[in-house]
Amino acid sequence: MRSLVLDTAPRLFAVVQEFALDDGWRDAEVAAWGLAYEDGRVDVISVDGTRRFSLPSPERATWHFARMDGVTARLVWLTPSRAATFDAAEAA
Repeated sequence: MRSLVLDTAPRLFAVVQEFALDDGWRDAEVAAWGLAYEDGRVDVISVDGTRRFSLPSPERATWHFARMDGVTARLVWLTPSRAATFDAAEAA
């Protein structure tokens, strides 16, 4: 069962916004989290929970979070886990 879960789990990514500060430096923040499925589709939710998207590709998420002047958005992929555990209630 663990192998099934690991083999079919969606990939997790962050949408990171980069923006210019008044002093000329740049800063960044995680704007959203996404799940990418085998067929290429993604589900994305903003960190504040106010925006949710179902999109045809991860790259489309960057468009939604880079629509302000001076803001760019990038995808940062998390390394897939190779571990899975049962919930304590399930293991008993």
